[in-house]
Amino acid sequence: MVPPWRGWGWQSTTAPTASGTRSHRASRARPSEVRSTVIAGRPGPRRAGRRRRRRRAPGRRGRPGRRGGARRRGSGCGDGEASPRPDRVGTPRSPRRPGRRRAPPRSPASVDRPASAPPGREDRRERGAGCPRGARRRRRRRSPPRRGRGAPTVGPGRSQAGEPHGRRGEDREGRGEGGEDEVTGLHGRRWYRRRRRRPTLGSCRTTFGGNPVYDVVIVGGGPGGYAAALYAHNFSLRVALVTKERVGGTCLLRGCIPAKTWLQTAEVYATVARAEEFGVRTGPPELDWGAALARKTKVVDGLVRGLSGLLASRKVEVVEGVGRLVPGGVEVTAPDGTTRRLEARTTIVASGSVAATIPGYEVDGERIVTSDHALDWPERPERVAIIGAGAIGAEFASLLGDVGSEVHLFEMEEQILPGMEPEAARILERELKKKGVAVHVGTRVGPAERAPGGVVVPHGGERVEVDVVLVATGRRPFTEGLGLEALGVETDRGAIVVDPATMQSSVPGVYAVGDVVAGTPQLAHVGFAEGIAAITHIATGTTAPVHYDAVPMVVYTHPEVAQVGLTEAEAIRRGHEVTTTTHAMRGVGRAIIKGATSGLVKVVTSRDGQVLGGTIVDPAAGELVHELMYAVGWEAHAAEAAAFIHAHPTVAEAIGETFLAAAGHPLH
Repeated sequence: MVPPWRGWGWQSTTAPTASGTRSHRASRARPSEVRSTVIAGRPGPRRAGRRRRRRRAPGRRGRPGRRGGARRRGSGCGDGEASPRPDRVGTPRSPRRPGRRRAPPRSPASVDRPASAPPGREDRRERGAGCPRGARRRRRRRSPPRRGRGAPTVGPGRSQAGEPHGRRGEDREGRGEGGEDEVTGLHGRRWYRRRRRRPTLGSCRTTFGGNPVYDVVIVGGGPGGYAAALYAHNFSLRVALVTKERVGGTCLLRGCIPAKTWLQTAEVYATVARAEEFGVRTGPPELDWGAALARKTKVVDGLVRGLSGLLASRKVEVVEGVGRLVPGGVEVTAPDGTTRRLEARTTIVASGSVAATIPGYEVDGERIVTSDHALDWPERPERVAIIGAGAIGAEFASLLGDVGSEVHLFEMEEQILPGMEPEAARILERELKKKGVAVHVGTRVGPAERAPGGVVVPHGGERVEVDVVLVATGRRPFTEGLGLEALGVETDRGAIVVDPATMQSSVPGVYAVGDVVAGTPQLAHVGFAEGIAAITHIATGTTAPVHYDAVPMVVYTHPEVAQVGLTEAEAIRRGHEVTTTTHAMRGVGRAIIKGATSGLVKVVTSRDGQVLGGTIVDPAAGELVHELMYAVGWEAHAAEAAAFIHAHPTVAEAIGETFLAAAGHPLH
């Protein structure tokens, strides 16, 4: 929530103390509180300009503590007594617009003004008070000299004439609880300078050496890193984001976004190919691979520009280069080889992950590639072997199968999508085979053999020759060259071990988020949540732990497979007595209308009816799964979730039907 005083340049932050949290101000405060020089008894110019003044009636006393009828010094044009205007006594006041001061009407230039002042105003006319220019001169004479001008008597933190403006070392050494210092000005007039409070998190900007001090330096510009940088703006933290490429990381540049753009192209192609089933006659669809590639690039570039602008609007300093953690900050090596040290109170490692490879399949970017290369193929490959049938491998198999490529999908486990519900894996395998994909489960491949026209993949006594091999065996954390060992950061097979409640590593002040964290799902939205958790702990000292059991996962094949919470097998391993309920899409009216009846909804509940997890197979499963997410996250029971009514006809009715059946009251 943006506070109502945001327009004043003020924001409130909190920081940990011995007794809890304490509210702090950012580097700027309300104008009435940051006046560096104030004449005793006189408000600052901005505050005085906002105050409305009402003319007192004749004979009415002034405020207590002032001389009767006396004006504030410096509050108008002239000094001394203020005489009432006889011609305005009893005149009703005209309405004012909120927040504006009423100015007296000007006389037309053609009207001759009287040579003498009105009765009771002679003294003001004699002193030239009616002349605005004279009033300005008198106010300037009363104002204290500006810093660096004149020759003021030197006091604590004051500068001699000619010194540059800004903070001095004496100011930094004398910071305390606030207050006022009396300072003698150029002409012997006394005025006051408000002392600043002791700087807090988000307020101190420089060190004694003159280098910027950041509250947070983030290494990595992917989802976890930029989410932390954006969220830090809510606490007025000064943030630097170190990235060796454009912001966005793997997800935006060569992962989620470009892959799903290609999958959308493939879905449209497949839909047009089925048009006659819906009574629409068209010719055979033609795929313009170059145009589809250009569209993918346009989508990515647009999102990168938007993210870069958002980071700039949140005052996040993006530093290009490779970061390495050092005591007290991060050392950045720029592309030209120069180094720069960023001083930081805390650091967040969000260096992400890289594609994993297997022996015998050394990636060359042409014949043997990873998903990083496949998203930028200049033309559609005719024959492809995909090693690994997890989320990445299954998505590329669905994409290439839809557009007509010959695809071989290899998986050494007994089902595709290892770790997901077997019923969902069987449905997707059946749908992939309808696209012409050859699925080989429980199969190990031998080392690749180069052939004149491509690559030969041996498996189970057989050999398959293809144009290109896509290695999709997962991803591994990227922590090489970050200097974690020198700092003593604990790692597990390259991943950083953190406290899941705070995302802080074994070294205080060093945090980790995203794919680099040990034991958490390598998903972009998990990185978002972990970035928020880390910043919350840095800024407030409180925790906002991620509820990993309620994180949805989506495989964007056609149809999609979405899952949240525990599978049946995982719930049993954790000691639950479970009940499973399944509802097939072939009995759902909207699914029949759409021609997508192969899917299902499966819900796993505990003995007392609590929803532990669920899986959906449907072309829109990625959108539907969030209803199950709320049920799992809020630890709802099936009977509670079944009480809500779903619109008819919708695919989401299948979820309601499943909850009814799980509660023991099936409808259909």
